[in-house]
Amino acid sequence: MHERVVIEEGRIPATLDGPDGASFREMVDVRNAVEAAAFGTDEYASTAEEILPGWLNSTDGPRRLLLARVDGRIVGRGVLDLPAEPGSPTAFVSAEVLPDFRDAGIGTALLTRIEEWATEADRTILKAFVTHGPFRGGRALRPPTGFGRIDSDAPEVSFAQGRGYRLEQVERMSRLDVADTLPVLASVSAEVGARATGYTTLTVSGALPDEWLADMVVLQQRMSTDAPAGGLDVDEEVWDTDRVRRMESDRAAGGQLALTTVARHDASGRLVAFTELLVPTDRGRPVLQDSTLVLSEHRGHRLGMLVKATNLLALRDASPASTTVTTYNAEENRPMLSVNEALGFRPIGAEGGWRKDVSLP
Repeated sequence: MHERVVIEEGRIPATLDGPDGASFREMVDVRNAVEAAAFGTDEYASTAEEILPGWLNSTDGPRRLLLARVDGRIVGRGVLDLPAEPGSPTAFVSAEVLPDFRDAGIGTALLTRIEEWATEADRTILKAFVTHGPFRGGRALRPPTGFGRIDSDAPEVSFAQGRGYRLEQVERMSRLDVADTLPVLASVSAEVGARATGYTTLTVSGALPDEWLADMVVLQQRMSTDAPAGGLDVDEEVWDTDRVRRMESDRAAGGQLALTTVARHDASGRLVAFTELLVPTDRGRPVLQDSTLVLSEHRGHRLGMLVKATNLLALRDASPASTTVTTYNAEENRPMLSVNEALGFRPIGAEGGWRKDVSLP
């Protein structure tokens, strides 16, 4: 590693004003540049304002930040994210370096220290989600699930494998051009709604009604276990109404507008499916299609299609300037991919889920 490189822990600022805020912004710029290099566009960049509230929420997932500087400039970052569930063996890790500063040992230095932090926290399962961009041909690397592929010759693949990580899952990143799908949304929603008898869709913008909270706790907790995870062995998350409200508060503090559509089972009055869209402050930037779940005991009624189509129609009214939506889905999650494809989502890239098992000292 070059002698001018300084590796140090980054401080999380209470606000973005002042020196620590400037460093945090610079760190986010590095994150965005690494992702843009993979996708070939900076369209999907996040802002420091959106990201900071999540970093300040130490209750639901404490994080630590490591920075690599060359002559004072931040050129790389490492992140440790520790699930807060009692007894969790998991740590989410990452190490990212600007393209012009790679192959100098910086990524290895960052990841080594992040892994040390993870083992100091008694975590034995290290997971990393890596942006790989679209598959451009050449040799393909597939996970044990058999679904999805990434370029086996990509530098980030060599780096992960060299550090002992194995690919366990590939997620597809997809993009929807809203204008292209609007003409069919109303008919799709009406057609599916006619088939999904016994259910009613409801949509809210912003904070959820109090009467939804108990059911949303169940839906969010099931989201952590019911979505396909390949060989990543997910922890069941612990949710309560306070955690739901903290999530809402973090999103609002970051300037994001949440649109949520649920399906209510008429006979029981319970919410049994939901989907979320997160609209950034700059309404011209891509909207994130976040969590979508139908409880397993209510599948087979096309509720996934119904809540997604209904929510996209709500997006048209809530944010007419929003022109694109992006989302991530496990490649083995064929039912949800089929819904997305029918709505007009098209693949634009991939994210690899990598795993490394370690022994505690």
